[in-house]
This record gives sequence, C-alpha cells and structure tokens, in this order.
Amino acid sequence: MSRYSVRKPHMLPQIRRRKKITCSLSEKNGRSGHCFRKFIEQVIFFQDLTFQQHTKTARRSLFGTAPFTIPGLLILSLLVSGCTGGAIPASPVLPSDSSAAVVSPSSLPDEETTLPTDTATVPAATSTPTPSPKPAKPPRPEMSATPEPVRTDTRLPFSRGVNLGNCLEAPLEGAWGLVVQDEWMATIRSAGFDHIRLPVRWTAYAGIKAPYAVDERFLARVDHIVDTALNADLGVVLNVHHYAEMATDPEAHIDRLAGIWILLADHFKDLPETVAFELMNEPNGAADAVWPDMSARLYDVVRKTDADRWICITNGSWSAAGKLATLKVPDKIQQDNRVFATFHFYEPFQFTHQNANWVAGSDAWAGTKWDGTKDQQAFITSLYDGVSKWAEMNGNLPVLMGEFGAYAACDPLSRIRWTEFCAREAERRGFAWSYWEFASGFGIYGKNSKKYDVPLLKALIPDTAVQENK
Repeated sequence: MSRYSVRKPHMLPQIRRRKKITCSLSEKNGRSGHCFRKFIEQVIFFQDLTFQQHTKTARRSLFGTAPFTIPGLLILSLLVSGCTGGAIPASPVLPSDSSAAVVSPSSLPDEETTLPTDTATVPAATSTPTPSPKPAKPPRPEMSATPEPVRTDTRLPFSRGVNLGNCLEAPLEGAWGLVVQDEWMATIRSAGFDHIRLPVRWTAYAGIKAPYAVDERFLARVDHIVDTALNADLGVVLNVHHYAEMATDPEAHIDRLAGIWILLADHFKDLPETVAFELMNEPNGAADAVWPDMSARLYDVVRKTDADRWICITNGSWSAAGKLATLKVPDKIQQDNRVFATFHFYEPFQFTHQNANWVAGSDAWAGTKWDGTKDQQAFITSLYDGVSKWAEMNGNLPVLMGEFGAYAACDPLSRIRWTEFCAREAERRGFAWSYWEFASGFGIYGKNSKKYDVPLLKALIPDTAVQENK
C-alpha cells in the first residue's frame, strides 16, 4: 500500500486528539517521497494552529528557536519541490475535531449516573498522560532471527498470535498481577508471532449514559499499547472483554455497547488494516438468544464510520466451536470481504482447566492427561471440521481461533502435545490462531524470569528463533 498514516507526537493536547492526516504518495518516490511527506506534515500542522497562545510552541516544534515566516515557508516549499522532482500537490485538509470527545468518568454527574459495578478509576501507576508522545520505533528484528509469518489464510493480515491476557481486561490494569510492558512487543515479534489479541474491559472506564465517553487517560494508555505493537510489526485484534451485564440483561446494555463502538470506531479509524475490531468477547447467558441481531447491529455501527476495518464476529455460548451453528450470518456481512469469524477452544475442558481455582470442582480433574490417542485427536478434529463447514456455509468466512490454551497445572508433556496438535490442525484448515495467553496462568513467558517456556513456544511455532534456556 502507498497509504501513509501520519502521527504527530509533538502535537499539543487539543491537536493530539484530532483524526490523523493521511496522504497517498507514489512508492517510487523512495526517500524523496518520504522527505516530501514529512514536510507536508509540518506545514499542515502549522496551518492548523491559531496565531494565538500556541504560536511560540508551534514555532519551536517546527524549527526549534528559529524565526518562522511565510516567505521562509515559500522558499522551503520550492526547495522541497526541487528535491522531489515535481510540483507540490494540494495539502490535505485537517478534519474538524471529533464530536465523540472523551471525558473522565469523574466528570460525570455523581448521583444519577453512578458508574456500574465493573467501573473503576484509572490507576496512576499504569495510566498514560494525555498527550503521550509516540515512543521511538524499536528496531525491527533481523529477518534471520524472526521466522517468516505462516499465512494460513492469505485473506487475513495475520496468522499466529498471542493474547495479552489478564492485563487490560482486569478491573484495573495490574489488579491481576500483570501490566503490559513495552518490551513485550519486540519479544513477541522476535519469537515468530505476527499479532496480539488485546482484551480490554472498556466498560470499567466508560460512562453509563450517552455518549458513553471513555476516560481519556485510559484511552491514551490503549493508544500507547497499540502504537507500540504496530511499531514492532505486530497486528492487533482489539476487543470488548468482560461486559458481564450483557450476559444478564443484554437489552438494557446493548445501547451502551453500541455507543462504545461508535467512539472506538471513530478514534481508531485511521490505523492500518492490521488492527481489527472484535465486537465482543464470548457472548453468553441471556445474550445467546439475541446475539445474532445484536452482532449485526454492532457491525453496522462500525461500518458506518470505517468502511475497510477488519471486523471479527462470533457466536453466543462463550464462542464455543460446537455452537457456531447458532450464528446465521446476514448476507451483507457474508459479502463483506473484511469480516472474519472467531471461536475459542479449550476442549477437553477437564484437561485444559484442571486445578483452575476459578472453576468449581476442577481439582477433581487433577492428573488428567492428553496423550494424543486416535480418539482424543478425533474429538478435536471433528469440532474443527464443524467450524470449517460452518464458515463455508456462511460466505466462506476466514476464521481466527481467538483463544486456546491449557492451564499450567496440566502435565507438561500433555500440555505440549495438546498445544501442538491444536495449532497444527488449525493451520491445516486455514485458521489463524491466537494463543491464550502470554505471561499468566496459561502463559508461555515468565514475567519475572523474562524467558519463554521454549518447549511450549516450539509447540506453537516450530521454527521459532528462540533457543532453549540455559
């Protein structure tokens, strides 16, 4: 693609929230095209500022302490025109500020708009100030150290990923023992993964009345994480996670969920195609019966703002593979070539969740092994085949196995066998996958040791460049 999204880390707070400038340049211009693009970026930035209280700041951000004059701009434009070998095209126009500006929940009325039970204040230790300068782009891993992505389905922009679980979907980031670290992104990419799935509990930071504004500091925090992932050459599947009230009273909460997606679709609409939107994680309970219609409504909400964004849809019943048949995809969604489906896979559950302290009775499953017998394999492949058949019957949709994993209490060899079998069989059917998860109870990486569980990592990515720990 020759489409560039221009981010401006030097922007003032009120400018930082503007939609990003995009401009199309011919890739054949090479370095001169890049030079010209950066020049236009600066010119547009200056034009957008008023000659009031920010004039001095604008001058410093453009040319240090040197004086800035209109004749000087004209001279510079002639110089850049000469270096690019062509006339300067008309400058793109900065759009007006978004109407979906975000505010802190603390600024909402206290009494009649009490935040829901899962609403929390952003912790000072993990929030990112607004505006947050974009971090320096980390060095891209050497190609010899990073396996080429395996494209299981060339229609999708990613194939092998990992969930950053127990981080942003916790009541507060850090409440479940993990805070997303910038260095994780390069670590994930260099191991051979090409995307992250980012579960987010947006409802903990959104108002309960329209327009359901999201806390600015938290939105900036998510911006920072997404930017860091993109800079590390990772795609991002961004979702709405742990909206518990949707399982008990979906009719009362669907407007709020739609309002959150109106805001998110507008806020992220200029990001590259490798950022996908997953409408909701694991619909279940009372949502099961109404989810097909609600899913279609959320799809319309995103498409109204963003015509090209990859959108991820799923079924009710916790996104279980065996329940995909409950989701009949409308024709218009089947015909949209930027839609994919997801399912989650933890079968057999008595194996993958043995001794999981949040699952009642799971201690009785302790010692359950997965030896890869014909019957054990057939149980998994039959469920996968059902997913493939469903996808073919619903517009031949691409598929992401968005979660799969076995808890650390499992027998280590069984865990490796199961993980490898699930990953390879998914790839055999063209499914992309995202392992659950990076650095917690199901994790492949030690948050303290800062080392991979290499045998488990190799079960996921056989050609990983990561070596055995010594």
